[in-house]
Amino acid sequence: MTHVDDIVLFVTLNTGTQTWTRIVDGALTSLARRGQQKFSMTDVCSESGVSRGTLYRYFASREEVLDAIETRLDSSMREHVTEAISADPALEHRVEVVFTAMSAHWSEFPALELLVQTEPGMVLERLGHHLASTVDFFLDCLHPALEQASAVRDGSVTERGLVELMVHSAVSVCLLAPASHTSRSALLQDTMAGIISDAPAVRRTLAG
Repeated sequence: MTHVDDIVLFVTLNTGTQTWTRIVDGALTSLARRGQQKFSMTDVCSESGVSRGTLYRYFASREEVLDAIETRLDSSMREHVTEAISADPALEHRVEVVFTAMSAHWSEFPALELLVQTEPGMVLERLGHHLASTVDFFLDCLHPALEQASAVRDGSVTERGLVELMVHSAVSVCLLAPASHTSRSALLQDTMAGIISDAPAVRRTLAG
């Protein structure tokens, strides 16, 4: 569970040990290279450099490994965002800080870029599993900056509705934008600025 209130952040990270992380990162690379149908525990061992005995001490099946990849990516994204907010807690920077951190998280996993190309359907399906909790997380992060938004105050849009639009747009940018971190980050900022200032239902959302 994650809650943000005056930059008091509580993040539960289930990333286990260094060996767990090594296995899961190797599994992500293997999955991206071979695809979901050909992905196997043998591939995970080869890519991560661990023995089958070590692998099975952590994971009983390939399904557990796939679930762990989701956990790893979700935890990394939340960690990037919460650390970025702690480093720059100014509310006037909040939207920029949050979505720049999201871009940095995505760029930390080069295999994720390849996975989007090899298994786009699986990526979208798996992202869908976390969409509601992701919106909750970003709502907590952005609430202090959005609660005084004029469009929110006059009822044109709810905070959740605004954050849902921003998260959906950010996911689209990460899936479709150029692989370079600087290009994606710039596009994310332009997209968020457009949502905040130009969307008809939103108008100008951050109070001056």
